[in-house]
Amino acid sequence: MAYSSNDPAATDAASWLVKLEESCSSLNSAECQPDDIPLSKHQMDAEDRLTEHWLEAIDEYDPFGVGIQSDIPLQIQILVEAGFQKQVEWIQSRLLSACSARVASITCQSVAQTSKSIYYVTLRCNSACPILPRDVEDSSALRSGLFRFAMTELNLYPSTPHTLLYPRIPLEWSADTLYSVARLLGPVRQSQVDFNLSSVKPVPLPFIDWPAAAAQL
Repeated sequence: MAYSSNDPAATDAASWLVKLEESCSSLNSAECQPDDIPLSKHQMDAEDRLTEHWLEAIDEYDPFGVGIQSDIPLQIQILVEAGFQKQVEWIQSRLLSACSARVASITCQSVAQTSKSIYYVTLRCNSACPILPRDVEDSSALRSGLFRFAMTELNLYPSTPHTLLYPRIPLEWSADTLYSVARLLGPVRQSQVDFNLSSVKPVPLPFIDWPAAAAQL
């Protein structure tokens, strides 16, 4: 079913989506501003390690250390060491939920057209799907430069400035792309998802450093 800007169902869904994002604004209160959140020792050590890797990567062939910026597996490893394991798993679960919606939009259209899940609503609105924080810990992670850097390299932040803090799952990502990105964040098991994993497959991701990521896909 095609949805247009004049479709009442799509209009209602879009309005609901805006209200949902606004309802999370309390997690972006002044007391959670980056300057007011002291870094833990784990986070400081992790940032130092990323800086060390970046400096080591700089040479005459890569004077800006671009290679380290696209080494997603290394960045995820550093995030986990910094104490962001729960937040990495949270992002992965949201990617897999979006993947499930993509699969269902093909195999079970009645669900895709009526579900109020944000993953289906954004599909009906032809909109990127925001990844909304569950609690203050998630909100704080989204304010961490280390965490935001990794999420940006995963293409989960829009290329243009946005007024909201939240990362977004690109509308154009297919089920296979979502599955492939989720796998970069950790193993994906059948018990984690509500669709058959045989219905998706790993695909190349142009924004990933493939020599570093090959072992994970």
